[in-house]
Amino acid sequence: MTLTPEHEAMIADKIRIALPDAPTSPPTGFLAVTRHLKRSGASTLRNICTLNSHPCPLKTLKHIVGPLIAVVDTDAAAAAMSSKVRRMAAVDQGVEKSLRDEAKEKEQLYRGMRSKRIR
Repeated sequence: MTLTPEHEAMIADKIRIALPDAPTSPPTGFLAVTRHLKRSGASTLRNICTLNSHPCPLKTLKHIVGPLIAVVDTDAAAAAMSSKVRRMAAVDQGVEKSLRDEAKEKEQLYRGMRSKRIR
C-alpha cells in the first residue's frame, strides 16, 4: 500500500517501537504487508506475516496496519448506494463546498441554455 506522508510518519514510529530491527519504510512511501495462512497439522492454521519483507507476529501487524484499513459492510454499502440521491450525497461529502456551488451554477446555466435551444 502507498502511504501519505502523515501515515508514513505514524507507521514508521510504530514499526520502530514494535520491530526495532526491521526497516521502517522504503523511501518510496510504500509499505509491503503480507499475511499467509499455513496449515500446520490436521486442524491448525498458522499465520505467517511480514512487514516490508520482515517477519512479524500477527498482533504486531494488526497494531501497525489496523488504522490504515477500513472494514466495510458490503450489504449496507450496496443498500446505501442503491439510489442516485444517496450516491451523490456520498460524493458531495468528499468535495469542498466551493466546488459543489460551482457545479450547481454550471448545472443551472446548462439547463437555461438547453431550455433556450429547445424553444
